[in-house]
Formats: sequence, structure tokens, C-alpha cells
Amino acid sequence: MDSRKGYPINLIRIFLLRRLEDSLRWRAIGRIEAGQSQAEVARWLETSRKVVSNLRKQFQYTGDISRREGQGRPRIITSTEELYLKLTAKRNKTMMARQLTIELSSALGNMISRQTVNRRLYQRGVYARWPKVCISLIVIQKRARLNWYRKHLF
Repeated sequence: MDSRKGYPINLIRIFLLRRLEDSLRWRAIGRIEAGQSQAEVARWLETSRKVVSNLRKQFQYTGDISRREGQGRPRIITSTEELYLKLTAKRNKTMMARQLTIELSSALGNMISRQTVNRRLYQRGVYARWPKVCISLIVIQKRARLNWYRKHLF
């Protein structure tokens, strides 16, 4: 047993090797075709028999072992669009996240939230400008500051 939440070591290896590289997949298929059992190949890969069984089935049905594209959650913007966002933010340093959102939405044609823009910029090490919040002075305060300035500096 390993110290990680009480899981056996072989289960931890299964968790760590969820996705096999294509080169390992092809080598596993080669071993199966050479006559090794699925259990032996699973031990060699340090993974479960089910993974090897699914790999063999996929190879028998399709003749290929590569992972299908498009699996997983669809992304709102691609890496190319993220790069465009980063360059736009660097070129226009005075633009706030809301303005960058409008710029990106008009360029791409789909709506993207301000929070997504902030997140993507943060991941790339660029930060959108935050609006400066300050309370404007009333006339009395302006006069008081001007009088203080004249009194102390002249």
C-alpha cells in the first residue's frame, strides 16, 4: 500500500498512466500480434487489462489506435485566438478587459465573457488595465489644497 489515500501502488500507476502515448499503443498492439496475452501486455504497460482490451478492440474495428479528436470539453477560444488576445492587450495597454472583450468578440464573431478574457490574459502573464477609481474633489476641497500649496511652497 502507498501512503496516497491508501490506494495500492498498481492502482496509482493506472491513475498516472491514463493516456498512453501512440508509440506505446503501437508497441502494445505489436506484442499482442506477436502472441503475448493481454494480461502480459497490461503488466508490461503497468496498466489494467481493460485498457489493453479496449486498445485491441479499437485496433480490430478501426485499424488505428490514435485517440479521436474532439474529446473533452469544447473550448470557448482556441490557442490562436488567445495569442491574438494577448497581442491586442500588449498593443493597447490602456484597454480594460471589457474593451478587450468587445474587440475580441467583433474580430471572432462570437461572444466571450469579460471573465474569460481576464483568465486567459492572466494565464499568459498579461493583465488588463483596471479602471482607476477616485473621488473627484469638490470646489471647497480644491480651494483648500490650493491655499495650502500657496502657503507652504511660496
